[in-house]
Amino acid sequence: MSTQQTNKEPAEEIKISAPRFGKLQFRIVGIDPYMQHRFSKKVTGDILEKMAAVPSPTQNAKKVRKPKDIEQEYIDAAHFDKEGRYGIPALAIKSAMISACRLCKFTMKSSKLCFFVEADTTDAQDNSQLIFIEGEPEKDIRPARIGINTMDIRVRPIWQAGWKANVRITFDEDQLSAKDIANLLMRAGMQVGIGEGRPDSTDSDSPGLGLGRFTLEGA
Repeated sequence: MSTQQTNKEPAEEIKISAPRFGKLQFRIVGIDPYMQHRFSKKVTGDILEKMAAVPSPTQNAKKVRKPKDIEQEYIDAAHFDKEGRYGIPALAIKSAMISACRLCKFTMKSSKLCFFVEADTTDAQDNSQLIFIEGEPEKDIRPARIGINTMDIRVRPIWQAGWKANVRITFDEDQLSAKDIANLLMRAGMQVGIGEGRPDSTDSDSPGLGLGRFTLEGA
């Protein structure tokens, strides 16, 4: 009676090291004015109302436009917490850093897991995470294009150049060094920007409005 021998390779041992996180704080300074335009609850409600509306024979009739409430539109466009303190969306800083990875040959997909911008507070209207911004904004009123042939007036808060904020970042030390994070944040500020009219505009045909760039204090 013969026995058949089988040669099995030993299973490869998988070793996963515990994460090592470092923490850094930077002070950023606005090179350009910074403009906000948050997606207000009113706009969300209007969209939901249109989606739920029952079509009618007069649906295509010209609608009567409601008077524009300049002050309310200005308030709705700003990010602030329950105590009325203005803030920059923490996600805006992280998104700018992720976008800057394209300039550094570091994959954007991987970068999402490697660093996090810590929040100081939350938005009173949508609970998004915010970091405090120093100073008071001004009203910016200017025309904006909606679609191809439609124009409207937009009222948004704007901070003039020189605005400041403290940015706290937690990062994976096995993937990036402290210097990497500092350089990536600087690239995000000087080449990508944040807010409305930034160089890295979501509109592929627009180079931005010369807004939203920043640098590191003392850099």
